Amino acid sequence: MKYKIIKKMKKNLLAFLISFIVMFILGGLWNAIIMNDFYINNSPTIIRPEEDFNLPIIALGYLILSAIMTLIVVKNFNENPKFIRGFIFGATFGLAATLPLYLILWGRWDFPLVYGLVDTLWHLMEQGIGAVVLCKVIYSNKKI
Repeated sequence: MKYKIIKKMKKNLLAFLISFIVMFILGGLWNAIIMNDFYINNSPTIIRPEEDFNLPIIALGYLILSAIMTLIVVKNFNENPKFIRGFIFGATFGLAATLPLYLILWGRWDFPLVYGLVDTLWHLMEQGIGAVVLCKVIYSNKKI
């Protein structure tokens, strides 16, 4: 019995770490390479200069995001959600994590709404992919 619990904990931890890595890399590619100019040009004036971006804090944000997603999957999915349900969970999580916040900030701050909408759409994809990876690892039949 103890062996099963330890095995499950190891698999959940591995899933958490892999989904973190996948989302962190996707986020870096999207924000720093593919859409860097868009984000820089549409950010509020309080944006830090690129050389002052705080990568450890950004990574911490992704760790927390991955941990919350892992907890929700482990506690609420009784069976393998497969690709579509996993993606829908992650996309919904990305939407819930970004759109309300951007609307609240847009109501108070002076930045283009298109920034928040583009970023929200990105997080639908990023967290959707992260959740698919998360579910694939948690529900794989392979031994770790």
